[in-house]
Amino acid sequence: MAREEKIREAMKAAGIYSELFEDSIRALAKAERQLSRSEKEWRKQGGQMVAKLTNKTGAEYTAKDPYWSVVETQRKDVQAMREKLGLTPSGIRKAKRSAAEAAETRKSRIEELLEEAHDYALEHAAEMAADVDRYVDAVLTGEANVCEEIRQSCQRYRDDIASGRWDFRTDDACEIIAIIETTCCHQQGQRLDASPLRGAPFLLLPYHKFCIFAIMGFYVPGSQERRVKEALIYIPRKNIKTTFAAALAWALALHDRLSGS
Repeated sequence: MAREEKIREAMKAAGIYSELFEDSIRALAKAERQLSRSEKEWRKQGGQMVAKLTNKTGAEYTAKDPYWSVVETQRKDVQAMREKLGLTPSGIRKAKRSAAEAAETRKSRIEELLEEAHDYALEHAAEMAADVDRYVDAVLTGEANVCEEIRQSCQRYRDDIASGRWDFRTDDACEIIAIIETTCCHQQGQRLDASPLRGAPFLLLPYHKFCIFAIMGFYVPGSQERRVKEALIYIPRKNIKTTFAAALAWALALHDRLSGS
């Protein structure tokens, strides 16, 4: 079955197909073919997420593999196109929910929130990973003016990915970020333009996301055991450290709720 037909079938199954979407369907199918070719080329070149590069001073540093950067960008473009067509998990869920709502037993509010967070994680995973990569790149290239300990943590993060000693997975990290950003909000404060922050979603900064990726990203190969069991995070005063710590504890508790840990 051609990609176009698969997309149409998925839209029909979700009850969102219309002939008006044909141009968008063809564009999505073309983008997915290009992504498939890029992924094959990336795997052919070794399938590495990081590579050793040389900066202007001749010093070596680790950064995203160029082939992986192309794949990541194309994945983000495909995801954006699928969002416009309603082919995201949340879009399909909403379409199906309207038909099945009467017969379906109502879920608890916390289950609904976690489903929404899961959909949010799937839809923004590429963006979250890109934020972390940009932050790590800025630290390791010297673009970000940070202390030596932060440079060491970013270098260790890149070295651990490249070592092959651990399974590096971003799904759980994105899930934690999504739980925080969809269920937590600011209780006080103002933006730089003096508009109030109270009630606004707690959207994490790149260094927050880096901390979460470093905690949740590394696993003992072939298992669900995380490498990191405890973490010590230093944040200066008046930089919402309590809010972040509370939000992270909340998200981890929900993520590990089935084991009661």
